[in-house]
Amino acid sequence: MTGWRQHFYKHGFSHEKADFHMALLCAQVWNANHFVPKSPLSHTDFLPKQQCQKPPPVERTEEELMSLATAAGGIYLECPDS
Repeated sequence: MTGWRQHFYKHGFSHEKADFHMALLCAQVWNANHFVPKSPLSHTDFLPKQQCQKPPPVERTEEELMSLATAAGGIYLECPDS
């Protein structure tokens, strides 16, 4: 529990931490139930091999943002004082 608290205070919750914990769990389950005499698998064998990269942010004008919001079902309100 302390490890989670320290990680959360520093980084917040992340997919990397969840992936790490699931990899540990998968390795433990695999090694406990695998009866063929082999070397045990490590948690690194269960980590995702490639990470998705976020696309770079797109700069949009106010009109483009308003048209996207309207197309998504929002309403366009215009304030006369702005």
